[in-house]
Amino acid sequence: MPETLIFFTLLHGQNITLAVQEIAKLCQESNSFWQNKIPEFLAEALENIRGTIRYYKIQEKKPLINDENPLVNRYFSVLLDSKASKVVHNGWILDARPDVDFATEVNFNYLRRTINIWGDSIKLRYGKCPADSPFLWEHMSKYVT
Repeated sequence: MPETLIFFTLLHGQNITLAVQEIAKLCQESNSFWQNKIPEFLAEALENIRGTIRYYKIQEKKPLINDENPLVNRYFSVLLDSKASKVVHNGWILDARPDVDFATEVNFNYLRRTINIWGDSIKLRYGKCPADSPFLWEHMSKYVT
């Protein structure tokens, strides 16, 4: 029995039907939130793509589109001969605080395309302590020393 169901079963005595109804209600509330939020994210992403195209291809007068000059910068790349097969590019966000990790799941900046990408660098995810990413912490410690 999943922990959540046990919790709700204890909360409602042994009435599993009531517990399942409560879980269904929570799921519906969560789904409703995301059904409203995702269209906002998509609209923002499309506007940011338009802005990127307008700036780089029209204002900067660089209309050529090919592998070296894509329509918009790629957010993800594939590294060959690496432990990480797919990586996300680093970048910056206009007026963002530099001490806040903009790649967390909380803010959805990559989904919303709010990041101005640096195509020549990747974002390293260290975590909060060496146990979160032992290989990266060890590799970068050796690299900087």
